Amino acid sequence: MITIKLNDAIRQYQEGVSLLEVISKEMPFLNGIAVALNQKVVAKEQWATQTLKNQDSILIIKASQGG
Repeated sequence: MITIKLNDAIRQYQEGVSLLEVISKEMPFLNGIAVALNQKVVAKEQWATQTLKNQDSILIIKASQGG
């Protein structure tokens, strides 16, 4: 098991989990979000291949409309 920080919440996942697996489980939709791993933005094309490590920190930001 690894421990990660996801938007200020601590979560545990199996070793070898991908960024896409975590995002898919935690978010009801994948459109309109940006993801940073350890304070570096990760392109959506890399989510499936980015393997998480113990103590990684993920920040998910949702786009919103308004004015």
